[in-house]
Amino acid sequence: MKRTKIVCTIGPACDTVATMVALGKAGMNVARLNFSHGTYASHASLLTRLRKAERSLDQPFGILQDLQGPKIRVGDLPKEGVKLVDGKPVVFTTSARPVRGDITVSLPGLHHDVKRGERLLLDDGLLECVVRRIEGRRIHCEVIHGGTLTSHKGLNLPGTKLRIPALSKKDLADAAWGVAAGVDFIALSFIRSPNDVLDLRRILNRTKDGKHIMVVGKIEKQEAIDRFDDILPLLDVVMVARGDLGIETPAPKVPVIQKQLIAASRSAGKPVIVATQMLDSMQRNPRPTRAEVSDVANAVADHADAVMLSGETATGQYPVDAVRMMAETARATEASPFDDLASFNVSAERDIPELIGGSVRVASDALDHAPIVVLTSSGRTAREVSAYRPEATIHAVTNDVRVARQLQVSWGVRATVTSTTSRPDQRAKRAVSLLQRAKRLPRGQRVIVVGGPTPGKSGTANRIEVVTV
Repeated sequence: MKRTKIVCTIGPACDTVATMVALGKAGMNVARLNFSHGTYASHASLLTRLRKAERSLDQPFGILQDLQGPKIRVGDLPKEGVKLVDGKPVVFTTSARPVRGDITVSLPGLHHDVKRGERLLLDDGLLECVVRRIEGRRIHCEVIHGGTLTSHKGLNLPGTKLRIPALSKKDLADAAWGVAAGVDFIALSFIRSPNDVLDLRRILNRTKDGKHIMVVGKIEKQEAIDRFDDILPLLDVVMVARGDLGIETPAPKVPVIQKQLIAASRSAGKPVIVATQMLDSMQRNPRPTRAEVSDVANAVADHADAVMLSGETATGQYPVDAVRMMAETARATEASPFDDLASFNVSAERDIPELIGGSVRVASDALDHAPIVVLTSSGRTAREVSAYRPEATIHAVTNDVRVARQLQVSWGVRATVTSTTSRPDQRAKRAVSLLQRAKRLPRGQRVIVVGGPTPGKSGTANRIEVVTV
């Protein structure tokens, strides 16, 4: 079984039920809906088809809604684009009535925030300008690295403190749609402070369904890295969004930042996704570069819970092959000693679910990697066990399909949905019997069962039992 989960971005290249089923068979666990593109009608159609594929495979898929966030873009330009020449001047403007030749930008107050000497990076950092002076709404720059700039390309300002909310009006409307549609995760883009996460939490907490949605924090700005220790406790899942991160911070630092974020997230028991350009060349080619395969393998060896595909599955020519390659790479790395968690501590200072998680790992190792069955109503105990990266499979049995879907982002967890009973001993026997019928637990083997005395109450797991099936 593949332990590392795979997130696939859904788009025109994989928008049929048949292709979604093929993605699931190849290794997809979570489907990402990118709200930088598409309409509510198109996303609703994709979600309906994903649920059909889910039923066809009889395996849960998590649905991740990725909010666009306050992305700054240039405005309309001639069809052929505008040529930016090294050393030459260029003017960006926030004016509704721009001077002929000026390039408009989407952030109305940018001229208030940017300062002389700061950099403007365009088109994913391919083009670079530096601010020389500001006159009213006009930002006069010098081109450092030129090229052709076309309409609506992104604009990044590393080092600039922008006075802009993390949630735009579009994001607020999109999040409301996601709650009503029943998504499992909502990803928040361009986080800069804990307040950005709290703003989304307040919106989700207004409804019963919204309270249960897991918040994914996309770490892609220096401000988020600087305040990560404050932001992390507020998140359910972390995404290392290397695209904008590699623009907002020096690219050579991204691999180290990735390792630091993964280590901190796993230590906190928070699933972490590594994203962007993992198998980028497979948008065009049937096989990836060796460097891309190594990139995936290193994310697995770093103990990422999940790795993500973007254009590879959304618009690429080989979406299923890309997932298959990612899954094969993950399995090969997991079979090596390089992804093993060398050491860990089970501290008495931790709370009960964390103590349970570490103790289960110790017990499983002592029993020759005995399979683990977690009875869970919220998924928390399963995630705590996952954080300790046991060699054994973690079978999470829950009566809530939403929880099963949300566990699709957690390393090594295989979720099964069942009905519940009032007595804990019956729940354990029923769960083991269900897994045996599904041929997931061989007879005669010792199994570690983790559960709690109060069905339906989250976070109450406090019992570890060893049974022979």
